[in-house]
Amino acid sequence: MKEGDAKSPQQTMELRREAKVQPLCADSVGRGTRTAGAEQEAPSSLFFFERFEMNPDIQLRHEVFAQLNWDPAVFGCDVDVRVADGVVTLRGQLASEDLKNAVERAVRRAEGVKRIVNQLTTAECASND
Repeated sequence: MKEGDAKSPQQTMELRREAKVQPLCADSVGRGTRTAGAEQEAPSSLFFFERFEMNPDIQLRHEVFAQLNWDPAVFGCDVDVRVADGVVTLRGQLASEDLKNAVERAVRRAEGVKRIVNQLTTAECASND
């Protein structure tokens, strides 16, 4: 069997016993990390991660939200984030132009962003209409 071929759960468990496959654990944004020396039974999610890769747009959306939650200048802002083919679209209404720029800077830090479509409006702009 080639290395990239799909394995049955029984084959995977046998390979684990032979120390050829290590268990895979997922973190909060869907990236897998290998754990060394785990002797317990493989979690059922192990089989999922061996067969399927997370959608890159969903993964990027998680990363964008992580950046927005990490930055204290924009934490708690009500921003709608949509991702399609690496293009991040931001929608919502914010209190100021400075906050709008801070949100865009936070999104730029996310790995994998190809382009940002900033459709955010500010309360300043809305009151001038």
